Amino acid sequence: MKSWALVDCDSFYCSCERVFDPSLRGRPVVVLSNNDCFIVARSREAKALGIPMASGVIEQRALLERHGVVMLSSNYTLYADMSRRVMSILEQFCPKTEIYSIDEAFLDLTAIPARERSAFANELRSTVLQWTGIPVSIGVAPSMTLAKIAARQAKQNYGVFNYELLSETDADALLAGVAIEDIWGIASRQALKLHRAKIHTALDLKRADPRWANKTLSVVGERTLRELRGESCIELKNFHAAKDAVSCSRMFGRKLSAFEPIREAVANYAARAGEKLRKQKSAAGMIQVWLQTSPHMPGAQYSNSALTQFAVKTNHNPDLIAAAEELLRRIYKSGYRYHKAGVLLLDLAEADAVQQDFISPDGRIQEKQNIMRALDTLNTRWGRDTIYSAAQGVQRAWHMRRSRLTPHYTTRWNDLPCAKACTQ
Repeated sequence: MKSWALVDCDSFYCSCERVFDPSLRGRPVVVLSNNDCFIVARSREAKALGIPMASGVIEQRALLERHGVVMLSSNYTLYADMSRRVMSILEQFCPKTEIYSIDEAFLDLTAIPARERSAFANELRSTVLQWTGIPVSIGVAPSMTLAKIAARQAKQNYGVFNYELLSETDADALLAGVAIEDIWGIASRQALKLHRAKIHTALDLKRADPRWANKTLSVVGERTLRELRGESCIELKNFHAAKDAVSCSRMFGRKLSAFEPIREAVANYAARAGEKLRKQKSAAGMIQVWLQTSPHMPGAQYSNSALTQFAVKTNHNPDLIAAAEELLRRIYKSGYRYHKAGVLLLDLAEADAVQQDFISPDGRIQEKQNIMRALDTLNTRWGRDTIYSAAQGVQRAWHMRRSRLTPHYTTRWNDLPCAKACTQ
């Protein structure tokens, strides 16, 4: 019988900040989105104050100030590096590890005897905390969907929750307390269908007819039902299949009118989208660029987009940047104060299966792949933009505001923490 563990880092962004600033421990902390506009992460203390996720800083300012909540700009370079450290530990303990997100991973524990799985999970949790300073919660269960539910239970006390040890009565009582929209894999539209069918909890779905679930929710819904019954029938590849499109868009740090800073921003967005493509081993056949003013600001409004197709599908940054710049030139109009721009890559295919242009020499294609491999390796090891295209600019006056940004403790030499000798 299969056994899965879900390892979930607790309040991950806030925990990363606390590793290098112990004064934040026990205090309410929130991490802000691009341009410091919205709350994207909350510590337990911040959640207890009733601060909503994704709420605006302006609308929550009175509450934040009244309780002395620490607000920090998002330090994605730090979070990505800390995630790599956590995941490397998980892979040392369990070679069959599937990374699900920046702060979650599934571990296949089938090879570990059932009586040893709780002890294994506790040892793993203690090791991650000791080696990285990141607290994790671990849920153990016979299926991935149940492991997700178990991990949520484990979060209540920063510990381990083994669903496999529950009696059938206790397991059903647990599932009865899980709302249908909180089940992994159940989308909001599916939840509405289930509510109309008087299925409101995970226990209700578990007891439903699998054939009805297949007809109502498709094969994915039937798999979820069977998973709630303890059958392991979901593979991560069902969730990690290559996306139909890849995008990157940002609000500018300030309103922009001149073409040059907007061009630099779009070049950066194209480079970021290319990075995402290569991570999922895809190549794009089309690229779209869009540009807009803010609908919430007074003055003349303008928005537009343009699309073009590549002769050969690509994930090569210079190709993407050149195409993005050409599209931007088509849609840019002077006289407007622009608020946001974005790049969308479409018509994706597996990079290894791309049909090449017979006119292009094979050596050139291989050279492009080698350059991107070297770029990604350097930026992964030493931090984002260790090396980048000149078109992405140096000054970056368009860059998003991050006035509360903490140091890049693990990826920048000048930001490395220094230990001071005690003179007493």
